[in-house]
Amino acid sequence: MAAMLAPAAATAQGTTLSGTVTDETDEPIVGAIVSDKTSKYSAMTDIDGRYNIASVPAGTEIKVTYLGYKPETARWTGKGTLDFKLYPDAQMLEETVVIGYATVKKKDLTGAVGSVGSDRLDKQRSPNLTTALQGAIPGLDITRSGSMPGSSGTIKVRGVTTMGDNSPLILVDGTPVSDLDNVNPDDVESISVLKDAATASIYGARAAAGVILVTTKGAKEGDLSITYNGEFSLMHASSYPDYVVDPIRHMQIINETRWNEAGNPAGGEYPTYSKEYIEQYMENHMYDPIEYPVYDWKSRLLRSTAPRTKHNVSLSYGNKQVKTRISASYEKTEALYKGSDHERIYVRANNTINFNKQWTASVDLSMRHAVKNDPHSGSPIGAALRYPQIYAGTYPDGRIAAGQSGSNTEGAYLEGGEKKNTINYLTGKIALTYKPFSFLTIQGTVTPTMSFQKIKDMKKAVPYYDAFDTDQLIGYISGYETNTLTETRTENHSMEKSLTATFNKDFGVHAVNVLAGYEDYYYHYETMSVSSDKMTLPDYPYLDNANKNEVSPGGNAFENAYRSFFGRVMYNYDSRYFIQANIRGDGSSRFASSYRWGWFPSASLGWRLSKEKFMERLSPVLSNFMLRASYGSLGNERIGNYPYQASVNLENAIMFGAKGPEAATSAAQIRYAVENITWESTHTWDIGVDFALFNGRLDFTGDIYYKKTKDMLIATEIPKYTGYNAPEVNAGDMNTRGWEAKISWSDNIGKDWTYGVGFNISNSKSKMGNLDGKIQYSGDCIIRGGDEYMAFYGYRADGIYQTDEEVANSPKLVTSVGPGDIRYKDLSGIDGTPDGKIDKTNDREVLASSLPHYLFGGYINVGYKGLRLSAAFNGVGQQKVRMSEVMVRQQSFRAAPEIIMGKYWSLYNTPEQNQKAIYPRLNSATGNSNNYEMSDFWLMDGSYMRVKNINLSYTFPKKLVNRIRFDNLRVYFNVEDPFCFHHYPKGWDPEVNSSASNYIATTYTFGLNFSF
Repeated sequence: MAAMLAPAAATAQGTTLSGTVTDETDEPIVGAIVSDKTSKYSAMTDIDGRYNIASVPAGTEIKVTYLGYKPETARWTGKGTLDFKLYPDAQMLEETVVIGYATVKKKDLTGAVGSVGSDRLDKQRSPNLTTALQGAIPGLDITRSGSMPGSSGTIKVRGVTTMGDNSPLILVDGTPVSDLDNVNPDDVESISVLKDAATASIYGARAAAGVILVTTKGAKEGDLSITYNGEFSLMHASSYPDYVVDPIRHMQIINETRWNEAGNPAGGEYPTYSKEYIEQYMENHMYDPIEYPVYDWKSRLLRSTAPRTKHNVSLSYGNKQVKTRISASYEKTEALYKGSDHERIYVRANNTINFNKQWTASVDLSMRHAVKNDPHSGSPIGAALRYPQIYAGTYPDGRIAAGQSGSNTEGAYLEGGEKKNTINYLTGKIALTYKPFSFLTIQGTVTPTMSFQKIKDMKKAVPYYDAFDTDQLIGYISGYETNTLTETRTENHSMEKSLTATFNKDFGVHAVNVLAGYEDYYYHYETMSVSSDKMTLPDYPYLDNANKNEVSPGGNAFENAYRSFFGRVMYNYDSRYFIQANIRGDGSSRFASSYRWGWFPSASLGWRLSKEKFMERLSPVLSNFMLRASYGSLGNERIGNYPYQASVNLENAIMFGAKGPEAATSAAQIRYAVENITWESTHTWDIGVDFALFNGRLDFTGDIYYKKTKDMLIATEIPKYTGYNAPEVNAGDMNTRGWEAKISWSDNIGKDWTYGVGFNISNSKSKMGNLDGKIQYSGDCIIRGGDEYMAFYGYRADGIYQTDEEVANSPKLVTSVGPGDIRYKDLSGIDGTPDGKIDKTNDREVLASSLPHYLFGGYINVGYKGLRLSAAFNGVGQQKVRMSEVMVRQQSFRAAPEIIMGKYWSLYNTPEQNQKAIYPRLNSATGNSNNYEMSDFWLMDGSYMRVKNINLSYTFPKKLVNRIRFDNLRVYFNVEDPFCFHHYPKGWDPEVNSSASNYIATTYTFGLNFSF
């Protein structure tokens, strides 16, 4: 009887359910959730895709889910195994884009938004986000400042918007940050760039120059993994310009320069170095290298390569109630000279807690600790390249030498002290979400940030002694006569609070999304500094070592705040007709109470033609076809902190009274306040088209736009006897016209081969409108109504004077010019016609645009199974740049540029050679007053194309890595900035074109990535 009942009991209690879950290629899926509808019986698949669930009754319906795949359901019979094969969910995998306070499907966008996902960043292992985005998104203009440790770049969205700050608003998970490179690239899930007013206006006054939204990675349900990514890199300068540092040639150049300055008297060809001294120099060097040095500054100061290391670890865990991702990263980059490095530590924790169906909370924390070490003297690269070998930095016994009469960068670099800059940045975000109904979401968010900066700058006195009498003090290295310590402390903190309510519901073919929100923000900045140049112990860099009567304190503080209300309505009918309207009102503390509030509306329309019946016959080919149009206005509050208030400057002064001199505090108003200063406003029109062909393999997006900025702040003239600085008023206009386009193709060949190509290009032109009659000069450029913003402004060159007769019969800028100097055209005079003389007032004109045009970028990738090769490039199609004097001129005692050798006008040349001369004669006097004045003589083609990145990676097969209990294993080799094609002189780089003290590095990186 018991034996007969046993099978029935086993069936009622259930038996062990087991099986495997694989994808469409039969690869095991790790972390899939296998459960019944009540989740009473559930399990997660292991690294082999297997699962086991004990005591499952026969007849139970089992469901398998995994993110990005369609769920599968089957009924358990109580016998055997139950295997599942999952297929990708094309609808789930549709690309979504983050916009203000929401995400939307990319194909449903009605505004101009560019985006980059983590897959693109993973293929391009750039050291920071700024460089990774170069050439990735049309309309995003990024110019680097170099490859020095800790360097970054400038970012503009769709060109220039204002005469002031053109940097975009950057938000990381909704938190504002000052620099995109404050984010660890390995933490980034996606980056969206809001480029038009329809998408950016929801951020109001902060968004006039565009918005960059960074979304960091979070855990997903079913996650349980640890991921490591390690990199080791070697960097070298992609190029250095050459200078004539050879002793003989340098002395000949100095002699020719001084001879030209003296008027070329007969027999005066050797004014500084005698003929015998030059001819015997190398022979004398063999016997006396101290008095006749041949000193290799480049090898003494620079090294050929520098290392970089990075380690990143992340932990992800997720179930239905809690999802957590914690990451930590350490990175150290060294410069191409010793004593300079940059260390960064990132820590980020993103947490989501689901209390029940209605209540959810998220708590995100991040920390960045950065330390920048430098010699007090700064970069020695300029000296390494330009110091002639006839000057010694150190004696053979290692002691500091005089250099050039006390100018000795090596001495300052080695013994002149150090500078240490430490920054700690903390941010948090706490959000509580309530969903009373499936269609309504209410969220409150609090986002505090804190930043602390400490700078210790110790400059040490550097004496130098006689080469032979080691006790005889000769003097001190120029600029290093005293021991000076400067300590700086800066602290800033902010608090942002927001409350939003979102209604999102579909009514059949009608989809409605309504957002209403409130936000306020407070920011406080405070800094203090103390310095003393009477430090008695240079190796003890602390202020208690200072002379208490010789201490100089300093400090300042400011704060600002805003309060905002905003709303948005998005509607679409049958995913065919789209409309979006936004409005935001901002009240800013930067303006007087009567002018504090500004309201910024925007609207956009979209029409998906590909869903129309008359387009159905094209549906096999046409995957998507969308027309877009938008208009909106944005404000700009970045005009300083107290522009409407009179400023009073406090100073310590010595007053003479009955008791003699006494210390007192004096005060004086320095600025004339204009109370009715208000917002700069930018109005933007945009028309765009998106289409995709062949099931999305070919994708195209194009936009044309027009931006008009009104009420820009410009300085207005007031009588000088008032003693005030010129106040600023809302009186300037600017308009920008531009277009951009992006096209890409991706496909696969069979099961194993994949490939993709993409290209984007954009152009914009910013032209000044009404400036109330004001003209501003900025370096070599002019800002004037009717002209392009920051246009080069100067003289028109008319070649090089060849003879005294030409000089005598030509109008001149200065009377001291002679043969070999640059000749300028007489363009006009007081009455508007040439007047026979050259002057700044009448003979200068707009020469060319100084801004880049036709910015482009692209990529190509190909993959075979786990092997993948990708390359990215970017460049500028059109730009004029000025050749800096460092490029083309011998200055002071420094070496002359190699590029001018044999190409400059010289009395040692034949007349035929001088007719072909490219550069003027060597002459400091006329060089300062004539030859190197701004003119089109020095403008050159600044266009370039840079191969940005080449990456070769191999991902090992899952079946292989699963055997060693890994989920994923990938190795890669990456080359950053390997090639650049340009028109610059040899050794110069288009992104570092104004000095010889920086470099663009070619970086070779070996990387390892695995997870388990």
